[in-house]
Amino acid sequence: MVEFNSQQESKSLSFLTINEVAIKLKLRDNEVATKWINEKNIPIHKDRKRYLVYEIDIDVEIDKIFVRSLQNKYPSDWKEIYKKVVKDQAVYELVVLSLSGELCSRKNTTKLQLTSEEDNKLFNQLTA
Repeated sequence: MVEFNSQQESKSLSFLTINEVAIKLKLRDNEVATKWINEKNIPIHKDRKRYLVYEIDIDVEIDKIFVRSLQNKYPSDWKEIYKKVVKDQAVYELVVLSLSGELCSRKNTTKLQLTSEEDNKLFNQLTA
């Protein structure tokens, strides 16, 4: 389990307005921020006249960009490296959970050369 600074309180379950998302992402306006939110399939909630999103959803999507590059550079150690830089345990858990599912769908990077009938049988058993 990752240890986090107990003095730092998580604000991840707080809401952000679309304008606050634009500022956080350093986007030029609310329309571009709304497009980004929709592309990431983040739910937008309407509260009276304001449109809001959960901050944790935004933080997870921002971190996924960084973590995917870690996965490419350090395929076996990316979780440990990410643990060292992440600031919020909830974001860490959600990013790891969501990206672990993506890892399962990646293509194999090693091509096997099966030389015997035993190898073929073993391969078929393991991939069945």
